[in-house]
Amino acid sequence: MSSKPKETSVYVHFPWCTRKCPYCDFATEPIRSEALPHDGYADALLRELDARADDLQGRALSSVFFGGGTPSLWDPNALKRTLAGIRDAFEAVAENVEVTVECNPSSLDREHASLLREAGANRLSIGVQSLLDRHLQFLGRLHDRERALATLEGATAEMPRVSADLMFGMPGQTCSELGDDIARIAEMGVRHVSAYALTIEEKTMFGSLHRAGKLR
Repeated sequence: MSSKPKETSVYVHFPWCTRKCPYCDFATEPIRSEALPHDGYADALLRELDARADDLQGRALSSVFFGGGTPSLWDPNALKRTLAGIRDAFEAVAENVEVTVECNPSSLDREHASLLREAGANRLSIGVQSLLDRHLQFLGRLHDRERALATLEGATAEMPRVSADLMFGMPGQTCSELGDDIARIAEMGVRHVSAYALTIEEKTMFGSLHRAGKLR
């Protein structure tokens, strides 16, 4: 009697951003949009899947998360091809596999959200971080409040599930500001909010400013 396949999740890292945020200590690099290796990266991921084929025996795919970096910079067709390869690599696939793509408001609008849905994504995780422009500027983000709200509106219109990331612990931020952000985002139909404390990592721009006494 064969054993039940072990439920397994897959994380796909997309290691590029338009610009690296001053607080980010992830394995990412800034890149010009015209230099992105859309198909080349998909090819590399599919080769890695082939190399790991033996490790995937007896496993059932339960969820896929495309993180980064900024996966919303990736051509949806290349993402679609990668997702198809992931599904084909498993012995079994859960009926309702959750496929999440991390996105930044600066590289996502309703049309792009629709293309990601057609590529197989059914959940978007959007890096809003704040709805106050002064905090967004402090964090080095490429979007403002207006763009964040427009992105959330387009995403919720196209996707069955949308989550938003927020950050707290920024200099001068109040609890009421964070609460207002959460309430406004919830009004737009977002079903989940992840709130992260700002941490000053040693090998970041914020880390250098902190060591120099220029960042509280």
